Amino acid sequence: MSSLIPVGLSELIEEATAEADRQVDAFVRGALKNVDISKGPWSSRLVDIRRDTRESAARKARVLAALNALNKAESVDESRMSVTELRTYLDATHAKLSEGVVLDDILCSKEPGSIMLRKEMNRQLSIIRMPVEILSMISQEYVADLWDESDLYSTSYHYRYASCPVQEKSGYLKACRISYICSDWRDLSLATGSLWSRLSLRWPQEAMREFLARSAGSPLEILARTQDLFRDPIDQGMFGNMTSLIMERTHLIKNLSMTLPSRTDDDTVPIATGVSRLWKSPFSKLRVLDLSFQDSYYHDTEDKYPCVGDLLLTSSPNLQKILLKRLTLPKMDGFGPLPYLTSLSMYEVGSLDGAFRFSDLVAFLSRMPNLEDLTLVHMSIGVSGSSSESGFAQTELIRCKKIELRLSSSFAPKQFLSAIVCPNVENLEFQCFPMDKNLLLSSYHALPRYIVDLITQCRYLCLKPDGICRGLKMTYFTSEGTNLAKDTPNFTFSERSDGNYQLGADTSQVIHPVIASITKLPLSGLTVLYIDRLIDHQPGHLIPSVGNWRLFFSALPSLNRLEMWRMKKMVTVNLCKALSDALSCPDLETLTIDYKSFNLKEVKKCLSQRKIFKVGLKTLNIKSDPGISTMRSIPCSYYLVECFTDCGDIENI
Repeated sequence: MSSLIPVGLSELIEEATAEADRQVDAFVRGALKNVDISKGPWSSRLVDIRRDTRESAARKARVLAALNALNKAESVDESRMSVTELRTYLDATHAKLSEGVVLDDILCSKEPGSIMLRKEMNRQLSIIRMPVEILSMISQEYVADLWDESDLYSTSYHYRYASCPVQEKSGYLKACRISYICSDWRDLSLATGSLWSRLSLRWPQEAMREFLARSAGSPLEILARTQDLFRDPIDQGMFGNMTSLIMERTHLIKNLSMTLPSRTDDDTVPIATGVSRLWKSPFSKLRVLDLSFQDSYYHDTEDKYPCVGDLLLTSSPNLQKILLKRLTLPKMDGFGPLPYLTSLSMYEVGSLDGAFRFSDLVAFLSRMPNLEDLTLVHMSIGVSGSSSESGFAQTELIRCKKIELRLSSSFAPKQFLSAIVCPNVENLEFQCFPMDKNLLLSSYHALPRYIVDLITQCRYLCLKPDGICRGLKMTYFTSEGTNLAKDTPNFTFSERSDGNYQLGADTSQVIHPVIASITKLPLSGLTVLYIDRLIDHQPGHLIPSVGNWRLFFSALPSLNRLEMWRMKKMVTVNLCKALSDALSCPDLETLTIDYKSFNLKEVKKCLSQRKIFKVGLKTLNIKSDPGISTMRSIPCSYYLVECFTDCGDIENI
C-alpha cells in the first residue's frame, strides 16, 4: 500500500481486501470442493475473481471512509446542503450499502450529497495531498507539453506550406482539462495565471478572452499565423477583433511568434504598416521574438519583403532571443544596446536598399555585447567599392559560442570573422562560395589566425558530402570520441557547388586535386579521421595513385582511428597499398571499413605488411552500414588482435 495513503484508510483497505480474499476462499471450499482449481479455466478465472473482489472491497472501504469523514464535518459551507440534510443523506447511503445497492449508482448520483462524497474521496488520493508547489509544476509541465509540436513546427524550413498542428486550433481544450480533474485542481489551476498565458490566435475569440482573463497579469506568449492576422476589418489592427485586448497587454507579452501573410484582403494597406504600428506600444517584458514573412508559393520576385519597423528594438529593450525570416530591416541608428540579447537568427533578411552593408551589420552586432548564438542564413552582404577590409569597424563578441553563416553573396570568411571577432567560439558552421574553384574547401584558407588556432587544437576530422551545397563538408571536432553528441563543439566548412566542375576531371594532373586539397588542411594533430565518399570517382576521371595516398597518410602521423566509407574498389585498391607502408599512419590502431568498398584480399595484404613493419593494427571493423552498432567477433590471423563484423558471409579474416 502506498505510503502516501492516510494510515487509517490504509488499514481499512487492507482489512477489506483481506476479507474479500477470505470470502473467495470460502466460495472455493464450498462451491468448488471437487474441482481441481490449479488446472483448466478455473485457474485463470479465480485470478480475475480475486483481483476484482479486492478492487471492489477497496473501493467500498474508501466510500465508508469518506462517509465517516463527512459525518464528522461541523459545517458544509462548500455545499447548498444543511448539516441536517447531510446527516439524512449519510444515513440513507449507509442503508443503501447494507442493502447491496451498486456503488456506481451511489457515486454517480447527481444528489448534492453524492457530489460531496466524490469530493471527499478525491481528497483521499495521494496526488491531491501533494504540496501545492508540486501540483503547480505538474500542471505547468502538462500544459507546456501540449505546445512541443508547435515549437517544432515553427522551426521547420517548409513550415509555411504545411498544415498547422492541432494545438494551434484546439489546444485550449486540452489545456482546460487540467481544471476538470477535481475541485481542488480546478481551484489551483484557476489561481495559476501562467497556465493560461500561452495563446494562439487560431483559437475562438471566446477562448482567447477567457485565457487572457485567467492569465491574471502573467507574462504572455502569443502565437499568430498568417491566417490569424488581419482576419477582420484591417483598420482594427494586426489582430482583428482581438487587437484591443492584446495591445492593452503589450507590456505583459513575453514571447511573440508571428508569421505575416503575403498579402491582405485589402491590398491597399501595406503589411509593413501593420507591423510598424505594433512597436509604438511598449513591449517591456518581451524576451523572445519570432517574426516571419510568409511569401506565397509562387513568389513574385519583384515584391520586397516587409520592413519590421523603426521602433522594434527601441520598444523591446529586454529581448533575449530574436528570429527574423524573409524581412527587411530599417536603418537602426536610434536604438541603444541590447544587453540581454543572447541569440540572433536572421534568414533571408535584407535592408531597405537591398543587400546588407557589411559596415551596418558590424554596427548592428556591436549593440549586442552578450550575444552567444549568431545565425545568418541566405543573406546577401554587400561591400562598397571604396571600402577596404582594414577600413571596417571591428566589434568583439566575447561571449559568442555558436555561429552559423550561410551567405548568399561571395564574401570572404576572413573579412567577416576579422571584423566580427568571436575569440571563444565553440561551434562554427560556415557555408560560402569557393574562394578557388581548383582547391577543395578553399574557404578554410581564408580564415583569420585566431580561428585557425582553434581548429588546429581539434583531434577529430570528418570529411563527407554535403547534400545541400553538393560539395564536400569538413567538420573538425574538439572531442576524440567516435559517438559524438549533437552539441559537441565543432568547426564545419562547406562550399556551394553547381556540380558542373568536378575535381579529378583533368587526368594529366600528377596529384589528385582532392588529395592535394586535403593535405593543405591541418592534419598532423588528428587522432581520429572519418571519410565518406572522399573520392567520388566518375568514369574517365583521375584515380589517386599509391603515391597520392602515401602523401595523404604521411600527413597523419598521430592518427590512431580511421573510418572510411563509400568509395569504389578501383580507388581503395591503391589506398590499401599505400596504407601498408610503415610511414602511413604509424600510430594507427583501429580501422573501420565499408565492406562494399574494399577488396578483402587487398585489406589482408595491407594488414600483413603493417605487421611486418611493426606498425600492426589492434582492431579491424568491417561493417555494411555506418549506422550499425552491433557486431560479432570473428577469428582473425596473427596480424590482428581482434576483428568485428556484421556481415554474415565473413567468417574470418
